[in-house]
Amino acid sequence: MEGGDRDMNKTNEAARVRSEAEPSSGERKKNSKQVMVKKKLKQEVIDLILKEPFEPLGDDEEEVQGMSEPYRACHAKTRAVLEALAEFEADIIRQYQAKGYAEVDILVTDNNKDDKSQGRKHIV
Repeated sequence: MEGGDRDMNKTNEAARVRSEAEPSSGERKKNSKQVMVKKKLKQEVIDLILKEPFEPLGDDEEEVQGMSEPYRACHAKTRAVLEALAEFEADIIRQYQAKGYAEVDILVTDNNKDDKSQGRKHIV
């Protein structure tokens, strides 16, 4: 069960970081231009991923098939998200092994009119 708790903690941590990074709807400007930028990950984040890489669920397919249709549908969506997270972390590991660092794409708004003088960018 320890591995499952660790996976759930990583998922919760990722959701927390994402929610903190998202501006509230009131902060988003209608005249904002969204752009994708590369952001270099901190070494401590990479170290954590290397130490405990995310592993998706190892399910017993027969057991899943025996569940109700709503459960199977929910399970399929959850599994897809977890597999995407595992692939995201695998990409970070590949980048780190190849280049010695890793970058991720971040969607930001570029508020040219309001924040031009201050050069601010807001993570979306």
